Amino acid sequence: MTAYSGPATLVLSDGTEHQVTLAARIEPVGAMRRWSGLCVADGQTLWDAFNAATPVVLRLQDGREGRALFQADGSFSGSGPAPFE
Repeated sequence: MTAYSGPATLVLSDGTEHQVTLAARIEPVGAMRRWSGLCVADGQTLWDAFNAATPVVLRLQDGREGRALFQADGSFSGSGPAPFE
């Protein structure tokens, strides 16, 4: 699967979990692939994810996880394999 849209859990570095909605996709970049997208959540959750300054965990309902770095607007860039691949 090269895209995902649906519910997920955002796990901050302090272990707090927040229910969010993701829209993400995998894009080829030369010989590599990257994944990124948009997270819909309350403003404080997105701000906390942005302020983490380290990748946070995005966990899908089936338990698969990926790490991502957030911007204050809720956009993110994945780090490592996409959890929906």
